[in-house]
Amino acid sequence: PEGTTPPLSPAQERLWFLNRFDPAGNAAFNINLVLRLTGPLDAEALGRAFDGVVARHETLRTRFPEVDGQPAVVIDPPAPVRIERLKGEATALVAERVNTPFDLTGEPAVRVTLIEQGAEDHVLCVVAHHILGDGWSLNVLRDELAVLYSGGSLPPVPLQFGDLVVWQRGRDSSKLFDYWSTQLADPTPLALPTDR
Repeated sequence: PEGTTPPLSPAQERLWFLNRFDPAGNAAFNINLVLRLTGPLDAEALGRAFDGVVARHETLRTRFPEVDGQPAVVIDPPAPVRIERLKGEATALVAERVNTPFDLTGEPAVRVTLIEQGAEDHVLCVVAHHILGDGWSLNVLRDELAVLYSGGSLPPVPLQFGDLVVWQRGRDSSKLFDYWSTQLADPTPLALPTDR
């Protein structure tokens, strides 16, 4: 229902635990989208496009603080996206951003950097923690950015990720569990080669 905070999905719980388990921070679960943008760039339009995408998708505004030793979900209201603007050698700057861990408790785990290579040559680097999405999600983000940057519009998002999690948590999975317990009860022994 609108106005309620969804729980974490089981996969998000595992990623949150792994993030908390390594207090020094680990970038192993960072996912990224890196695009070379050639030609004239309208930085204001790019900012509006990011603001529009983030406003559409609650997951891009979600952080995961610890409450009584457990992960919680906090969805921040839409706000302008901070786009870090840099000049320099793109490979090193992208590597630095991709390999910098996120603090999942403090702010949404998304980092956007625009690296100028020349007057009409830029590299756009978007890094997110896997707790927010996957490779498919990055494709959606790229496609929606392109539509909004070009002045197009997008239909409303019919479901948020939290809606899926509520459905997942509410369904009766006992029949599925019983099925797989039966299927895996007497596994066939594997004959694996020992010379490799």
